[in-house]
Amino acid sequence: MKDNDIKRSIIGYFREKGASPVSGEDISRELGFSRANLWKYIKKLREEGYIIDAAPRVGYRLTAVPDEITPYEV
Repeated sequence: MKDNDIKRSIIGYFREKGASPVSGEDISRELGFSRANLWKYIKKLREEGYIIDAAPRVGYRLTAVPDEITPYEV
């Protein structure tokens, strides 16, 4: 899977779940890659302007997107 496809999958997953936090384990299992890989891509998305909150034993939550449209939002 290419970088943009993985990022698109992660953003789509967050959008599907809405405001509810989701565990890294659940995201990884459903999207088919390791938690370490998930963390790597969440870091990349944050660098691109996505605000992704994380809380231990609670999970991740997408709280804001960049002002510019990215290829994974189309």
